Amino acid sequence: MPYGKTLLFCFWLLALPLASQSDDGVPEGGTPRMYQQYDRAENLIMASLNDSAAVILSSMRNCLDERDKLLTPFGLHVRLKLAYALERNQYFTEAVAELLGVMDDSRLVGLPRLEAEANLAMALIHEQQSHPEKCEEYLLRAERIVRENRLREVMPYLYIRLASYHRLFRNLDTAERYGRLALNHALDKGQMDHEATAHLLLSLIYRATDHVASEYHLRQSARLYRKLHSEINHMIVMLNLSNLQLEKQNHEQALVSNDSAWYYSRIAEERGSHTDDYRSLMLAQRSHIFRAAGQLDSALYYLDKSRAEELDRVEQVSAERVAEVEARYNNAKKEQQIQQQAQQLAFKKKREQWLMWLVLLAVVSLGVVAINYIRLRRANAALARQSRIIHAQNDELAGALREQQLLRGEIHHRVKNNLQIIIGLLDLQIEEVDDPAVRSSLESMGGRVYSMAAIHEILYREGRVETINFRRYVEKICEHTRTITSIESPCRFYLDIPDWEYNLDTAIPLGTILNELLTNSFKYGTNSGTDLEISIKLDREGEDYRLEYRDNGPGYPVGTLVERDGGLGTYLVNGMARQLRGSVKTFNREGACTVVVFSGKNAPSTGRENFRLTPNSANVEPVLANT
Repeated sequence: MPYGKTLLFCFWLLALPLASQSDDGVPEGGTPRMYQQYDRAENLIMASLNDSAAVILSSMRNCLDERDKLLTPFGLHVRLKLAYALERNQYFTEAVAELLGVMDDSRLVGLPRLEAEANLAMALIHEQQSHPEKCEEYLLRAERIVRENRLREVMPYLYIRLASYHRLFRNLDTAERYGRLALNHALDKGQMDHEATAHLLLSLIYRATDHVASEYHLRQSARLYRKLHSEINHMIVMLNLSNLQLEKQNHEQALVSNDSAWYYSRIAEERGSHTDDYRSLMLAQRSHIFRAAGQLDSALYYLDKSRAEELDRVEQVSAERVAEVEARYNNAKKEQQIQQQAQQLAFKKKREQWLMWLVLLAVVSLGVVAINYIRLRRANAALARQSRIIHAQNDELAGALREQQLLRGEIHHRVKNNLQIIIGLLDLQIEEVDDPAVRSSLESMGGRVYSMAAIHEILYREGRVETINFRRYVEKICEHTRTITSIESPCRFYLDIPDWEYNLDTAIPLGTILNELLTNSFKYGTNSGTDLEISIKLDREGEDYRLEYRDNGPGYPVGTLVERDGGLGTYLVNGMARQLRGSVKTFNREGACTVVVFSGKNAPSTGRENFRLTPNSANVEPVLANT
């Protein structure tokens, strides 16, 4: 027989002390009939009839809720017992919801023992769900409550739960220590049920290391369950004892223990308990014993009976579930009918009262309506006047806005024309000058002016007021620089710039920086004997933005860009970077490389955001090739 199935029922036994523990005295808050029903539910749980117990306890809970008795000691005991019955039926969600309420309410009314027991029940559920962290959390809460309130009667079950937790999730040495503590406290308090469970737990702990000790504790547990007249628990212990003896190749003793389990299962059935869940297990174990003993015919016979029992059990469970669904549906339907009848009676009772008040309310309402009508007419007239004033103001503001937009567009147009005139004058002056240094300075100045004029041209052509597409702006600067510069070798630009938009406070400094870098590349980057290639890339760097400029020229003479006497370019690059609250880094890497990192929060003078991102981004592609 598989060892895991036997351990599953052992785990069921380790949870039994929560159900079997009795309280000192009769808790307050119930009636004599409720106390009888409570005792009946406890007996049903001990007989493994958890469904019937849950039905009785749910009915008691509803009755106590109607009488506002849920916070009484008896009400909390009923809710705790209901949570246990739900947990036994593996309705873990409903059980957890009930236990959380019991913990809060018992803490509110000052019942630490119930709070500790609810925490131990929560630990048991998380232990079954293989949640060691949550299980440990609730165990530590329970231990704190027990120690602070000196709840010695709860100590045995606390140590049982701690031992079970350490056996499953930690180490066996600690589990053995807690098991011994549970056994000693149970003996000291005369709690025979806890003593039996502690013996069973120690048997499981010794199972892999000491078969003799394990068998001893199993026999002690079976002896105690016989004294308690707990036939089902005794049956489960005997199944484990049979399995242990089978592992020791003691086939005769294993068969005797299996017979004992059969005997006590029949006694349990005669007393009203259900043993259907164990019958197929006992038959399978019996088949395994005969197979180990070499009696294959008997082994096959009991194996067939085990499978038949299993199939019968599956059919029975299916039928029970169908009946349960039908019963729930019928109960819900009856409850709905009762609620409808109650609502009809309440409505009939109140209808006459409403009719009496209706006439008086109608008279008062007519007076109120007349007064409100007069006030409403006056308010509507005032609102109409205010609306006309607001419409007139809106029309005036709209006209002013259109005029302002036209003026801004005209300003951009005129600024662009004026800057074009300045560029034209610089071009004429360049033609009149023969000195190469002066011509270079004038060409640089023309490029700087064009970097500003291009912005106003784009804004005017696209009808924009505050923001500009930075990719198109860079393309225009590159195209202008390629046009005004006379170099013999071809040049290519590679742009990796998303379609992001900047306002003027950001675009103009960036354009000035790019113009200076382009001018520098066309002056000094064409001496290496290869075609000039320029790469411009813009992307994010954390919260900031990173503009990388690179050419394939000979690079900076000293490895970085330094200011020279009378030079304005380096000063402009650093100055524009500071204006952007950024930094400039220059170095050589297969040519001159410049990286500008600037903040993404450069607030413009208007108080609006410095830029906005569009979802489109550009792929790296060659543009503006000059051959």
